[in-house]
Amino acid sequence: MVSQILSSVLDGKPLVWFWSKPGEMLWIWGWALVGGILAWRVRNPFWLGGAIVGGSVGVFVVCFEIF
Repeated sequence: MVSQILSSVLDGKPLVWFWSKPGEMLWIWGWALVGGILAWRVRNPFWLGGAIVGGSVGVFVVCFEIF
């Protein structure tokens, strides 16, 4: 942790990085497309609920790993 803080101060490296606008837009549109396809293809409410929960967990895990 100290190494990262010193590297940030001395080398000018940011502690937190962000995606570019096109990258964020692609991320949002991609997940919106996945959700739309799931809602279109899965007609049973039970399976749709499971797919939504699974997708939400997947997004959380990916975002947590990226963070």
